[in-house]
Amino acid sequence: LDNRIVFLQITGDFFLLPETDLEDLEKQLHGVEADSEAIKNKVVSFFGDRKTVIAGASPMDFAYVINKAIAS
Repeated sequence: LDNRIVFLQITGDFFLLPETDLEDLEKQLHGVEADSEAIKNKVVSFFGDRKTVIAGASPMDFAYVINKAIAS
């Protein structure tokens, strides 16, 4: 998969409710184009659609960190 996310594991000091949303997000991002806008849109819409409760971070924080990891 050229220029697409093939593996992603998110860890950190935050909490999600429901907890399964973190694993589901990782699965949803598999195959997504490694483009900052595409990732931001996918992450923000994922959490918004699911109404995920996030303590210690925001959807934009997740998008930012994922994009930083891809850029490195």
